[in-house]
Amino acid sequence: MKTAVEWLLFELSKVGYLPNGIPDEIHKQAKEIEEDYKYEAYKEGLFNGITAYVTNDEKLALEQLYNQTLKKY
Repeated sequence: MKTAVEWLLFELSKVGYLPNGIPDEIHKQAKEIEEDYKYEAYKEGLFNGITAYVTNDEKLALEQLYNQTLKKY
């Protein structure tokens, strides 16, 4: 599955806006920004949803679960 960033860059390339392809540095930076947004959304949901009921060890376990599952998308 493509991320929104990958789809956009591919579409721009397809219609000629990036005739030399997608520069690696731009693709890398876009993916990093997208990853930051995804992680911030995860944390926001965690902290606003269940923080009051979760111990620090459980928060670490949830963060580890995020890293093992969602981070790869």
